[in-house]
Amino acid sequence: MKKVIFFFVAILFLSPVFSQDNKSIFESATNAYTKKHYSEAADNYLKIIKSGFESPEVYFNLGNAYYKQSDFPSAIYYFEKARKLDPSDENIQFNIKLANTKIIDKADEENSFFIARWWRGLYQLFTYDTWAISGIVLLSLSFVLLAFYLFTLSVNIKKKAFWAAVGVFFFTFMVFGFAQVQYSNSANQKFAIVFTPALTAKSSPDATSTDLFVLHEGSKVKVSDELGDWYEIKLNNGSVGWVKKTS
Repeated sequence: MKKVIFFFVAILFLSPVFSQDNKSIFESATNAYTKKHYSEAADNYLKIIKSGFESPEVYFNLGNAYYKQSDFPSAIYYFEKARKLDPSDENIQFNIKLANTKIIDKADEENSFFIARWWRGLYQLFTYDTWAISGIVLLSLSFVLLAFYLFTLSVNIKKKAFWAAVGVFFFTFMVFGFAQVQYSNSANQKFAIVFTPALTAKSSPDATSTDLFVLHEGSKVKVSDELGDWYEIKLNNGSVGWVKKTS
């Protein structure tokens, strides 16, 4: 692969959730990967995730381990989980595109107006946590400017502080809006990766219903509804169908 994030960021070692055991497991996974023991590396990364810890770095490295084994559905699945936690990371974006060149179904571009695509790209620059922290910082700054406006004796400074506070308030609400949209997308929008070699989408949640289209392993779909053992899925090109959950 052309781009690989392979070294663990220091902050993860400082996290109380990232225990000493997990640190040891991560180092074992790293050693296994460098020795091209990709299955062993994947097993160790999975142990970290099963302990309750998650991060874009762990998911990304796990995706790399599966990619090296030519398990492209699993690679895409974990790359996508990494992107969900860090949508702005260029290495994650690159490897998703690279892995998608290895599957049968090529991803269609989402049909949306260019302003909608621009807006989505803007709020996806950072995670909702980053947007929220930025909003808190801006809100604090606006209160400082408001204090200057209320307590300074200089008319000139009052004017500048007032308009600066208005501007910062505007950006504060915009940033909090980005945080809300990102959180809503992360919490409410459900996506899935197809793991069945060939999957036929049906017109209704019934095995005897009409065949609509065929997907292959590695394809990313949006889950829009569910009924019993079935999911309703939607593709970027607008196609909608029902598939078994087990796929």
